[in-house]
Amino acid sequence: MHFCSARRRTFTPPLACETRYHISGRKATAVEFLKWGRHHWSIENECHWVLDLAFREDDHRLHDGHAAANLSMVRRMALSLLKKMAVKLGMKNKRLKASYDNTFSEQVFAELSD
Repeated sequence: MHFCSARRRTFTPPLACETRYHISGRKATAVEFLKWGRHHWSIENECHWVLDLAFREDDHRLHDGHAAANLSMVRRMALSLLKKMAVKLGMKNKRLKASYDNTFSEQVFAELSD
């Protein structure tokens, strides 16, 4: 099945319209495809965007062996642990606080045993 989706951004200048074309082996209604698309982008926004913002993941250029995959896994584990912390800080600031505050770091690692 072929379908397209259109997106219009109006909240930041300049205004933008994007049209994406998709191919799928599934047969579904337009509402179901819209739901799947939104689910995909929610994952992108919730995980990948946070990893890039807090850990500058897109700036890392590891290519040797399994280093990139291993470091990505470590970042995801750190993100998961930091999300559990009930501190009123953004993710980047939680990461920085864990790097210089030993008490906070111990609290983060205590989440591993829970």
